[in-house]
Amino acid sequence: SAIQQIGIMELDEYKHRLFEFVDHERGLIRIEAQNAILKFYGFEGLRFLDHASYPITEWQQIKFLDQLSSLNTENFTGIEVWLQSQNDTIVLFALKLVKNYHRFELFDQVVTCLRHNNPLVRQHAIKVLKDLPSEHSAAILVDIYFSETAKNQLAILNALESVSTDSEIPFLVNLLSEDVFAVKVASAKALAALGPLGIEAIQSHPAANEYPLAQILAQIMEEAT
Repeated sequence: SAIQQIGIMELDEYKHRLFEFVDHERGLIRIEAQNAILKFYGFEGLRFLDHASYPITEWQQIKFLDQLSSLNTENFTGIEVWLQSQNDTIVLFALKLVKNYHRFELFDQVVTCLRHNNPLVRQHAIKVLKDLPSEHSAAILVDIYFSETAKNQLAILNALESVSTDSEIPFLVNLLSEDVFAVKVASAKALAALGPLGIEAIQSHPAANEYPLAQILAQIMEEAT
């Protein structure tokens, strides 16, 4: 309650005391202190993430992003440190910051997260690459495809819909023969996103006139018109 009131009443003379509680063992105390620090310090307040040992919940991450959304991001640093955190939830939050604030200069660090032990972290890194396109994005995603979980493979195909080039056509065409229906659909959508050349590749597939590829192609063509 005291921490809440310091934030609500904007008692600047006590704001330095809040740092004592940002990694408190009691979750409610910890969360209130973190929220109050962001209120006082803005982006600089996120420095508590440098040493946070407890998980940052999904709800807390959403609240942080909401609090930060109206602030000036000029000269904001620190994300590169959090992308290397031993706390997986901090890495996830850092990836969201990269995506939300279009931090293209952190592309290489995001790619490093594709080798993270946690599949959820890898999934978020895949999604970030979709929004930080580069000439290397598609090739990087194709390279890790077969080593990924089924869920992350679909995330890769979804990303390829935005970042693939003509060079990925053979890879995507091969996936049209996969048994998993969702993979067929995602591969076809990624090919269709390449335009006439990609659509022609689907139409040239040996099973293009058979179920389910014929139905998938028909739906894609309908959506395109």
